[in-house]
Amino acid sequence: MMTDSKKIVGDIGIGGLGYINAILMSRPNRIYSPIRFCVDTGCSVTIISHLDALRIGLDYSYNKNLQISDQQTINGVRAFIPYILSCAEILFNSGGTPILEYVGNIHVMPPPPITTWTANDESSQISLLGVDVLKKFTISFSQNNIILDK
Repeated sequence: MMTDSKKIVGDIGIGGLGYINAILMSRPNRIYSPIRFCVDTGCSVTIISHLDALRIGLDYSYNKNLQISDQQTINGVRAFIPYILSCAEILFNSGGTPILEYVGNIHVMPPPPITTWTANDESSQISLLGVDVLKKFTISFSQNNIILDK
């Protein structure tokens, strides 16, 4: 079977959602880290979850490159003001061939208020690949995979 070097293949997870593994990069923030993104065509921007932000070492309190966004986003019923990670790029693997997408500003979920945080709070656990990136691809599905085609 021949593979097209412009296809990014992800998997279908629990609940039928598509997931793509990629590398998040931001040179000013010295970030080069794998992220598992949920493909979300209903989300206008790409969002890094609070848990992924912690895992890759983003420090909200001391990072002058991580600025508070002036945009309010509705997430479920809870509004939040995300942080902005600037100069962000996402590196996809396409059958061994890298595909680099410059995103610019990526939204980063803030730490949830202590009173509302629960271990299964999806908004703090799942990073979302939004339309700002997805609009550059055609999305299709097979039985067990999601395919981004460039």
